[in-house]
Amino acid sequence: LKPACFHPTLCNPSNMAEESAFKAPAARPMNRSFDWMGTRGSWFVFVIAIAFFHYMFCLLLNAQSAPENYKAAWNYTVYVHCALQFYVMHWVKGTMDASDQGRFMDQTWWEQIDGGIPWTATRKFLVCLNLVLFLVVSYETNYDHQSMIINGILIGILTIAKLPELQGVRIFGINQ
Repeated sequence: LKPACFHPTLCNPSNMAEESAFKAPAARPMNRSFDWMGTRGSWFVFVIAIAFFHYMFCLLLNAQSAPENYKAAWNYTVYVHCALQFYVMHWVKGTMDASDQGRFMDQTWWEQIDGGIPWTATRKFLVCLNLVLFLVVSYETNYDHQSMIINGILIGILTIAKLPELQGVRIFGINQ
């Protein structure tokens, strides 16, 4: 004898997928131009690039001579990181590979990573990288209010742009 079931979804497992509150977006075809983003070595490249920019700004501003120059070097590192990441990941669309026959011309780099599947390890790393950079810069600038506000706005824009809810969304029709 089977016990009586009073919940239509739980009693019939075939209905569970249809009535689920969370529906993950279907994966798009993978763009082979961005397969390298999923490797651990590529994550290291992002960290090294940030360290390189910071080192270059320290040299340019002669950061050893004045603590204010050291703080400015960190702020410039955030500005360059945010500008480059926004332009490359969230503005430029398509791919330079001609073999895709235009399938990815309407997608940004961020939308093409891991076939558009949200919250993969690569996407989590790139979101966390921004947040960790903000925390490091806040600490290194002694929590300067002006720096924290500017850097917080920039990092906030990048973090919000990476949310799965905004994938494929063009605010005010910009970058259609």
